[in-house]
Amino acid sequence: MIELTRRLGRAPGAGDHMATIRFTDAADGNFAIASPDVSAARSSIDPRPWTWLMQAHGAEVVEVDEPGGCCGAEADASISATRGAVLAVQTADCTPVVLWSPEGVVGVVHSGWRGAEAGVTEAAVQSMRHRGARSVHAVIGPHIHVGAYEFSPADAGLLIERYGRDIIGETDDATPGLDMKLVVRRAIEAAGAILDTDVDLCTSSSRWWSHRVRRDPARQTATVVMS
Repeated sequence: MIELTRRLGRAPGAGDHMATIRFTDAADGNFAIASPDVSAARSSIDPRPWTWLMQAHGAEVVEVDEPGGCCGAEADASISATRGAVLAVQTADCTPVVLWSPEGVVGVVHSGWRGAEAGVTEAAVQSMRHRGARSVHAVIGPHIHVGAYEFSPADAGLLIERYGRDIIGETDDATPGLDMKLVVRRAIEAAGAILDTDVDLCTSSSRWWSHRVRRDPARQTATVVMS
C-alpha cells in the first residue's frame, strides 16, 4: 500500500486538518464491491464508514456530508468537507485521482477513458470549489501506462479533441496506445488544479490487480479521509 499525508488548513478551535491518502495493492486484498471479503478488506484499511461508488464511467460527482454518506451512489467521484468521511473508488487499470485543498475539502476520482472523455476530474474539482476550496491539489495513483494500453485512435476522437493528439502514444508492442497519465495530467491542468504527486506506477505489474493485462476480477482501492 502507498500512504501519503497532507496537512490542510486550521479549523477554528480544532487544530490542523490532515488528509490521509491510500492506494492499496493486491497484497491488501480484494476491494471489488461484489467480493465476499470486501467488508473485511475495507475495515483493515480504515474501520470508519466508507463512501464507495457504483462506478458508471461518467462524470457524476456526489457530495458527502457524513461518514458513509452516498454509499453505493452511481457516480465516479465524491467530495467532502466532513472529517472522518472515507471516500473511495475501486480500480483495476483506470486512474485514481485524489484531490485535496488547504481549505479542508477532499475528493477522489475514478478516471477511465470514458470518464476522462466526460470530464470527471474537472467536475470533481469544480464541486470542491463549490464547497469552499480555492486551491485544489491532485495526487495520481497507480494505473495502466501507455506501454501496456493498446487503444484504437478511432475510439479516441473526443479525448483527442479535449486533451490533444499526443495522448495517443505507442505500446511496448509498437501498436497505438492511450497515455492516460497524460490525459489525467491535462485534465488536472484544465480544471485549474495543481499536480501534487504522480506515483508513476503501472498496474500491469503483478503488484496490482489488472483487468486489461491479466483479466483479474479483483480490484484495488484509492481512499482519502480528512481528520
